[in-house]
Order: sequence, then structure tokens, then C-alpha cells
Amino acid sequence: MKYICWISIGLSLVIVPATIGLENQTAAQTAPLHSSLRQTLTDFFNRDGDDVEDRSRGRAGTSRGSRDRLANERLCILTPGRNETIWHQQPLFVMQGLMNRIAVRREADLTQPSNPDLWSHSPIPDTDRLAIAKTDPLQPGYTYEWLFYETASDTRPTYVLPFSVMATGTERDRIATDLAQLEAELTQQEASTEAIAQAKANYFLAKDMPADALHILFDMPDPSADLVALRAETVEMICRFPLGRGTPLAE
Repeated sequence: MKYICWISIGLSLVIVPATIGLENQTAAQTAPLHSSLRQTLTDFFNRDGDDVEDRSRGRAGTSRGSRDRLANERLCILTPGRNETIWHQQPLFVMQGLMNRIAVRREADLTQPSNPDLWSHSPIPDTDRLAIAKTDPLQPGYTYEWLFYETASDTRPTYVLPFSVMATGTERDRIATDLAQLEAELTQQEASTEAIAQAKANYFLAKDMPADALHILFDMPDPSADLVALRAETVEMICRFPLGRGTPLAE
């Protein structure tokens, strides 16, 4: 299976000579993975025949009326993408730019009299205009909608992006087992926490699950300078794409 190859790559990248000192060993473990993950991300988001627009990742283009401000602010949605299935039960939302409020609700059901938000957040971008937020735990097997509200008074979202949380069952369990095995083997080889995380991101990209890969990339606490640079390159790469034509907009 394709993802087994990435497990092998992740393991091979952290094998270092025993004579290397602990400080240099950590660098030797991490640096090659930065290079490997950088190339994997580049190949994934620029591969022939794959349209990033299909998943509604990228920056908002020219718009009319009230959306001119959003275009001028160059709002960029990084993850999750439209209609993606996510393994993590607390999806990480990453965007660049300004938005008054983001929220999550169950997929709209016309038979229900109301559809309240399950989670809501007012993002505060960092110095790089990047806003990162993790939801409350969501239920496997359900489809949700990520809602973007431009102003505090808006009652209808400007953008609506549906996504699903992977259902319980064989596939979810297999991923959990693979990740646990990957972490155990790399930990035994004294790989750094960051190296293990990057190997897991590689694993998800090999399974065509970019939302989970980007989740790991942007959820690492106290990232190294190399990882900070890799994040910045990833943002720049994804934000070169126009926000997908298929993104439902509230009119």
C-alpha cells in the first residue's frame, strides 16, 4: 500500500550514527525531514492533473460589493478544504487574513427547524496574518459546515465549506494503528517530536488527506525555525491558488 512507503521513508530519515552527539543527532533527525516534507508538499499541491480549486483552498479573488474588502485583505483558506474527509476529531482551521467570526455546525438539514452552531471562534491573526483554531471534538461519521462571517452583525455566512469527519470503522482504526506504530518505532530510534510529527504529515499526504497533514504541520507547539519557515512556504504556495470556484457563497 502506498502509505507504507512513507512509513519506511520516515524511519530511514532518522537513522544516524551512534557517534553523533545528542544535539547534533537531533539536528540530523529533523533537517532531512524538513527537506523531505517540503518536497512532498510541493509535489502534492502542484501535481499534474490535480486542481487545488476543487477543494476550495487558496485566496479570495476579485469580488463585488461588500466582498471587495475581503479581496483586498487577500483572505486565504488553507485547511480544511471543501468536501474533505478528516481523520482528526478536532479539525484545525488555518486561514490567512481577516474574518470576524468562524463557526461549525452540522450539515444543513431542511427538515430541522434550527441548526445551531456547535462551535464558534473570533480569530485573531498573528503577525503573519495567520489565524489558527481547533474546534471542540466532533462526531465521527457526520458532515459539518465551516462558516465564515465577515462582520459581527452578519446572520448569513459569506463562505460555507462542508467537510466530514471519518466514520468509526476499519479505516479509522487502521490509521490510528499506523500512526501509533510509526511513533513507537521513531521514538525507539530517539527521533525528535518534530521529526515524528513530520513523518505523520508525510503519511497523511501519501493517503491523499491534506487537511490532516496540514493539521499536524500547523499544530506543533514551539516550532523550530526550520518548521516556521516551512509553514510560511506552505502558506505562500497554497495562497497562490484562487479560492475554488465551487465554494458556496451566501448571497
